[in-house]
Amino acid sequence: METITLSPQNEDIQAFVRQHQDHLLPSKNPYIRYFFKAPGATISIYTSGKVVLQGSQATRYAAFFGYQQDPIDQALAGQDFPLIGTDEVGNGSYFGGLAVVASLVSPEQHARLKSLGVGDSKTLDDRKIRALAPILKKEIPHQALLLTPKKYNQVIASGYNAVSVKVALHNQAIFLLLQQGPKAQKIVVDAFTTKKNYDRYVQAEANQVPSRHPRREGRRKIPGGSCEFHYCP
Repeated sequence: METITLSPQNEDIQAFVRQHQDHLLPSKNPYIRYFFKAPGATISIYTSGKVVLQGSQATRYAAFFGYQQDPIDQALAGQDFPLIGTDEVGNGSYFGGLAVVASLVSPEQHARLKSLGVGDSKTLDDRKIRALAPILKKEIPHQALLLTPKKYNQVIASGYNAVSVKVALHNQAIFLLLQQGPKAQKIVVDAFTTKKNYDRYVQAEANQVPSRHPRREGRRKIPGGSCEFHYCP
């Protein structure tokens, strides 16, 4: 099942709502503003402005917002191959630091993860996440990095900005994970910035990993908080 996550302008969201209001359904998720069950896809529009499209026809509905799937993505559609995904959480400067996790999932692990109930972290309560954490830490290859607020502010003062520091952490997490030995056919980087910005900022990093597909997808199978953090004190 294809998953696409976008962050369109509010006027585009409202236009989409008007055009597809016949498929609009109520949702029990307090973070979902609009939920659509359309032929071949479900579309969730969150209060944050994020739009998540899932299903065989996700690309068709995403095209409304200007989304275009590139030829390489079409060739690697689906998840029937080893896949590394990264995501970040936290602000960094004051509360809790900034954490980035890179995880690798192979096709033979899909059934196991499904049986455990792994899914979008917004659909899991704290009790479920705490139960999954030790299992995922043991079974899923991963690399996690955490900048404490003190270190984050030092890095920003040294010349990084809020975007370039995330690029550095995503890149380094992927690099260190690959050093452990895992092989991936595709790397998906959470699109906290544009591909142009990512490629520009990563050029300043010593251990550059080519960002093969820096675009936002659905939540990764592995919640970031489930992994043991490598501290950058």
